[in-house]
Amino acid sequence: MLFVGDAIFDEGNDYAVQEGGVDSISVRGSEEAVQMTKDVLAWLVNGSSEIVTREVF
Repeated sequence: MLFVGDAIFDEGNDYAVQEGGVDSISVRGSEEAVQMTKDVLAWLVNGSSEIVTREVF
């Protein structure tokens, strides 16, 4: 499982995910969460061995 959320920090509403040991990607809001999810799914479907990273913060 991979979690995408905008509040993966102490006292954030997504923090329980980090405490539970779930792999996660931190984003800045719902629009970025949707785009990140699309990017990850495209990467999985295309079977690319190349991971594209971009600065989030």
